[in-house]
Parts: sequence; C-alpha cells; structure tokens
Amino acid sequence: MKAFLNGVRISDKDYAYCQKVRENINTRFYAWLASTSAETIGNIEQQDELFGANTNELKDIALSASERKENQRLLLAVEVEGALAREQKKQAEVEIINKASRILTKRVYEHMTKALSNTQHLYVNVLRLPKHMDDLLDTLLTPNSSYKQLASVISSNHGLGEKLIEMVANKQFCRQIGREPRKIQDVQTAVGYVGMEGLRLILPIILIKSRIRFRCEHFPLLATKLWQHALLTSNGSRYLVKEDGTENTPELNNLLAGVLRFLGPIAVYQQFSQSFEESRTQLLSELRELNNRPLYNAMLQANTNPSIMTKLMLEQADKATLALLGEFKSERFKGVKERLVDALTKSSPNEHDKWSMSLQQAEIFSQYELLTKSKCFPNEKLSKAFMFSRYISEEKRDEMGRRNLRQLNLREYIG
Repeated sequence: MKAFLNGVRISDKDYAYCQKVRENINTRFYAWLASTSAETIGNIEQQDELFGANTNELKDIALSASERKENQRLLLAVEVEGALAREQKKQAEVEIINKASRILTKRVYEHMTKALSNTQHLYVNVLRLPKHMDDLLDTLLTPNSSYKQLASVISSNHGLGEKLIEMVANKQFCRQIGREPRKIQDVQTAVGYVGMEGLRLILPIILIKSRIRFRCEHFPLLATKLWQHALLTSNGSRYLVKEDGTENTPELNNLLAGVLRFLGPIAVYQQFSQSFEESRTQLLSELRELNNRPLYNAMLQANTNPSIMTKLMLEQADKATLALLGEFKSERFKGVKERLVDALTKSSPNEHDKWSMSLQQAEIFSQYELLTKSKCFPNEKLSKAFMFSRYISEEKRDEMGRRNLRQLNLREYIG
C-alpha cells in the first residue's frame, strides 16, 4: 500500500490500473478537443473512412423483380445499367478522394512534425511571443517593481500595451473588477488604474490569450475548448495550493505555470492551418507535374483525418512546451520553470513537491470536468480510477467541482 496526497491510499497493482485508465481518457480528451461538436467525439479509430458520403440512390427503386418491395418501381434493363454505372462512378469518386485524403494526412503530419521541432519558429511565428518576454517575467516576479518599470516593459512588448488600454475602456472587464470604464491614453496610467498586484496576476493570462487565433476552419471549437482547459487548470492549481496551506507559494507562480503549460498544445493547434495549406499546395504541384488529373481533382476536395490532431497533441504538444520553456532565460522565472518541467516529465509524487503535483492534479480534474459537462466522459465508474491516477480522492474531486473554477474571477484577483 502507498499513501499519497489528499488522503488517497492505493496499492501498486491498483496504481498501475489507474495509470492505464488515465492514458485512455487522456487520448479521449484530445479527441474531444479536436471534435467539431461540444458534445461528441469523432470515431478516432477509423483512419481511412474519412467521408460518410451517401452514395445509395437506389432506395426508391428496384433492380430486379425479386428485389422489388412495396412502393418501388421496377427498372427497365437500360435503366439498371445506368443506375449501376452512376453508383460505380460515385463509389470511384469517394475512393479517390479518400486516397487523396490519406496522402494529404500523411504529408501534413510530416510537415507538422518538422515545424514543431523548430522552437524559434514556434516562438516567433506561431505563438508570436514577445521579444522581451524575459524582461516581462523578471518585472512581474519582482515584488518591489514600480508602476513605471511595469508600464515600460508592457509597452516594449508589441501589442500588450494597446491590449491593456483597450481593457480598461471595456465595460464588461470593468464590471467584472467593480470599476467604471476609463478612456486612458498611456500604459502607465492604465497600470495604475488596474493596480500592480492585480495586474501581475492577470497579465500572463491576457498575454497568452491574445496570442491565440480562435478561428480555424479545420478545428473550429478547439481553441475555445483548449482555453477553457487552460483556465480551469490554472484556477485549479491555484486553488489546490491555496487550500493545502503547507507551502508559501505566490499565486502568480500558479497562474503563470497554468497558462504557460499549454504553450505546446496552442502551438500544435496554430501550426496546423499553415501545414495543411503548404502540404496541399506542394502535393497539387507534384500531381500537376505528373499529369495525374483524377488525383489532382480529388486533392482539391481532400481533407485530413481529424485523428491527426489527437495524435499530434499526444506526441508533440508536451515536447513543444518543454522546448519553448527552454527559451525563457529569466532568473526569477527559473524556479517556476523547473517546477513546471517537473510537472510535465515526472509522475511519482516522491519526485517533485506539492506545487508541481497540484498542476498535474488540476489538469486531471479539468479533463474530467470538461468531458463530464460535455457528456463525453466514458463511464462514471472510471472516474475514481482516473482521479486516483493523480492521487485525488473522490471527496477532493467533488469539493473542487463545487467551486467556480471554470471562470476567471477578476474581482478576486484585482479586488
């Protein structure tokens, strides 16, 4: 028997089972992220059946007298030949589009894998992270930094100052923090209006959210779902550390880790459209040179298998997060980064502290909460094993569920 956090006691055999459950539900979660509905998960096992085209146009007619049913007209011989020919033509069209889609899926996967291994490309072009990110982190994590210092570093990060000025003029934002909207022209005044301590806490969230492109024709709901997951994980981690009360960890550290943990998944999502377009353009060029007109036309209608996003998220997202974290050289961020790396790379509670464990626990809770609310959690009987995989008791899970962790309570942060 092993005793773990939150009163969880579990044997080695049960622990191994819980880990298997976690792996399966993690795959299911990323399939849900990539699905085009809030409450369904596509069949991620069918790799080749990319199109559910209805090619049956014969339901109201019969090819022979023996097949004829009530209200069906018996076709003449010449009509039978024509119907069969049209059916075969449609089947051939579907087959060649499926073939083009498989070729395109493979090429996009290869393009994505290469792009995601280029950390500088992800940092500058895909996520468009600020050039002076280290200065921003140093200032945020320095307790005695001044309004002027924070305003200066915000102004030097492209678009961040403008975003802050927009926020203080936004009625909804000001209503959430209990203040009146203000038309402010300079960043330093905006910093003073929001307040240093509150701004330290919400600025990382503002920064990362402003980098997300929420429109994607291939995965239209993924960004919104992923941002919900990031917020719920961030809030959950903050709540767990705060409730534990055994470690004096600044709240900013929890919020920073909560949003920066998802740099990799965001990069995978945002790289996809570029990889898709470049891969298809390259394939069309190759097919044109080969004078393969049927496959060329099919490629114009082809799409990738949705399961490619699930596969990329599972295989590449955390690698990308770790690589991007390596680009942050801020000395004051070093402790947060080390704990975040621990949370991403280690599974045993003996290998890291409660702070990094809280991030793992919050992420598991977020997956459970989002899948359950979307009616996509596979079986409520598995929830106990899923929670135990990160040492969360059912009581702790229910307690977290009663909290409003899905929303960012700005008034609680800014006051």
